[in-house]
Amino acid sequence: MMKKITSLIIVLAMLVTTLFCFNVTSAFAAKPTSGTCGNNVKWNLNTTTGVLTLTGKGATKDYGETALKGIAPWNESRELIKSIVVGEGITSLGQLLFNKCTVAESVSLPSTLTKMSDTKVIKYGTFRECTSLKSVTMPANLEMIGSYCFLDCTALTTVILNDKLTSIGDYAFNGCTALKSIKFPDSLTSIGLSSFEGCTDLTTVTYGMGMTETGNLAFRNASVSKINFSSTITEISPWSFYGCNFVKLEIPETVTKINIRGFANCTAFQENPDDITLPPQKISGGITPEIIPRVEKPFQYVLCGDEQSYKPKRKICYRKHLQAPIKEGTIIGSVQYTLNDQEIGSLPIVAAQSIKKACYSDIFLKLLQAIIGK
Repeated sequence: MMKKITSLIIVLAMLVTTLFCFNVTSAFAAKPTSGTCGNNVKWNLNTTTGVLTLTGKGATKDYGETALKGIAPWNESRELIKSIVVGEGITSLGQLLFNKCTVAESVSLPSTLTKMSDTKVIKYGTFRECTSLKSVTMPANLEMIGSYCFLDCTALTTVILNDKLTSIGDYAFNGCTALKSIKFPDSLTSIGLSSFEGCTDLTTVTYGMGMTETGNLAFRNASVSKINFSSTITEISPWSFYGCNFVKLEIPETVTKINIRGFANCTAFQENPDDITLPPQKISGGITPEIIPRVEKPFQYVLCGDEQSYKPKRKICYRKHLQAPIKEGTIIGSVQYTLNDQEIGSLPIVAAQSIKKACYSDIFLKLLQAIIGK
């Protein structure tokens, strides 16, 4: 009996030792540095330089966030990846391919690439949370930047878009808090829901000739202070510029519709011509001694914050030594507006009447009227 018990204890001890050794070996097993990430795409990670290189042809795989859904094969070595190089021949980058490669500062994309992050899964963008990535230049033949592609890339300051790009997906650059400006190419026809929402350093937006709408919630709670609208923009989409920091806003005449909350949470101001008192101005050499000035259109701007704190100042300036003849509509001065001592715009002051130059007969008639009057 004792022999059986002793044998059982030995067997159990050997089993425990085997399991322990297996776990230790697994824990310290070398992490993979190469493999496949698509039917015809291979990858290699140089652990010395930190360069992750993809080579081959066609599309990469789509990945998930758990082992069950399949994570990127270099997932356990993400902290070693300092830069990403995607080789020529690769045409599409899948979802969560470079997810949370938080050390990578640069990426090189091939001219063969046509789309990135073609996903409908929430937050499954190709470069999601690559929080050290500083700049991206889109390759020449890229047609689509998919949803969530650069979500929360908080160090991304510069994005250069290419001339064949046609669409930017939902939330594509959402939360890119360091992005400074964005210029859309003429080829771009649509930007998705909340595509640049929360880009708190984004100040300047330039639209290309391919877009007719500004994009739903596109720049909500960004810091946009200047928009360069293209002549093709006809509609301000719902919530497009909610909470932005406009100092001056010029809406082109081509815009025929401003949807709900297009500029919500921004303080708007307009000064109409009737609000501006312009006394007659002296003019020399004319048949009358004074000319009546007028302003023909309102001054508009949009401010965020308390209106009283941002109250603009108005200054009226005229040309020196107004001299006849002057035609109606001739610019004779300007109404200048400043905000915190910075000029934010102006309106022209024009002549409300034509003043002819006085001739000798006019002068004689005036003298005669003066004498008779006395």
